[in-house]
Amino acid sequence: MKSPGQQVSGASRLISALLLTVPVILVLLACHQGIALDWDAVVCLSAADSFAETGKLIDLHGRELTTFAPGLPTLVGVLLKTGAGFNAIGITINVIAVATTVVGTYVVARDVLESALLSWIAVALVSLSVSTVRVFVYLKTEAPFSALVMVTLAL
Repeated sequence: MKSPGQQVSGASRLISALLLTVPVILVLLACHQGIALDWDAVVCLSAADSFAETGKLIDLHGRELTTFAPGLPTLVGVLLKTGAGFNAIGITINVIAVATTVVGTYVVARDVLESALLSWIAVALVSLSVSTVRVFVYLKTEAPFSALVMVTLAL
């Protein structure tokens, strides 16, 4: 690790910018027609819509939401009340989450591996992974959970 007085090379800045920007761009491209949906996402988003309208987390079957933790549907419901749409909310949450996950990966790798090269390799594996894009195109709990785990580990 460099001491505070040492300068970071231009190549290192470029690599870090690319490794942070590429997954964000990939998520944005993957969501250009809207966030991805599967059954879990539909249940979660129906509860968010219900929360925005009634203040209660009710799923699409009219039952209280018990399948998922209430945090994400509540957050999305509050944001829906501001007039934002599901896609804008989902894309914003996921872009913030993927960026946080990538930065967190670097911080944790730097502390654990104690090697700049190995840290950049770890970040590249996360940033350029197809699985990363797959996780961060759905508005489900996995994306914010991944980001929060990395923040927790980094602290």
